Amino acid sequence: DGVYNTKQGDVVEVTVTSDEDLKTNPIVELKDNANSTLQLSDPIKSYINSVSSSMTDRSVTWLYTATISSSNVGELKLYATGIKDIAGNSAADITDNDTLIRVNNVAPTGYSVSIAVTYINVQTKASMSFIINGAETNASYSYEVKDESTRTVTGTGTVSNTTHAESGVDVSLLDDGQLTVEVKLTDVAGNEGAAATATVTKDIVAPIGYSVSIADIYINDATKTGMSFEIDNAEVGASYSYEVKDESTRTVTGLGTVSSATETISGVDVSLLDDGQLTVEVK
Repeated sequence: DGVYNTKQGDVVEVTVTSDEDLKTNPIVELKDNANSTLQLSDPIKSYINSVSSSMTDRSVTWLYTATISSSNVGELKLYATGIKDIAGNSAADITDNDTLIRVNNVAPTGYSVSIAVTYINVQTKASMSFIINGAETNASYSYEVKDESTRTVTGTGTVSNTTHAESGVDVSLLDDGQLTVEVKLTDVAGNEGAAATATVTKDIVAPIGYSVSIADIYINDATKTGMSFEIDNAEVGASYSYEVKDESTRTVTGLGTVSSATETISGVDVSLLDDGQLTVEVK
């Protein structure tokens, strides 16, 4: 009893079992989704191509090996009739309500992979996440995250919704640089879809070697609302934050993104800071 999923080229075992000796072999039929009968004597021999039987104590099992040749998606319904025990008593027929063979030759399509972040950094290297969009529900998935050398991280699972979020992927042992996420879906019949891919950049090395310089020796009344400084040897694309503080507790802060190796920060208003030494701190 039950539903059995299969694809073209698979061999399906159809087994009828009795708990006592049978008088004659039952008549077994398969019907396609057009309700055409496909049985041992049917011209479409590929559906049932061999018969064997075995006996264990009072239990007899007939094995009908069925090769599915449907070219798309359909259902083959199983019937078994004429079942009689050795005394001639008839058993209940097996109908399509009991057993169903579902043929599916269409692999999952139309799914994609997306990664929400642009970079994997030192904080997220052990918990990378990605999303499978447009997934076939109940399909199984396999993924591979690979760096630009030979290192990979792999995983598998089952999709429960059309949008599946995979999280907690540890890529800490992969090289810095571009990482490629490759995902394949396989439906319940065993049809494997094409790989869907997405990329992300891993960078877990903190910026080093940069410095801060101030051209002016003094900030006076004319320049107190437009102080400027430079970040030298900066990593392009890195974010920066700065703090200008006086010798008490007053501070002026700001942040931004580095656009060149020498980044000029201007228009910093320090008019509310005390006279005396000012310290510029940049991270």
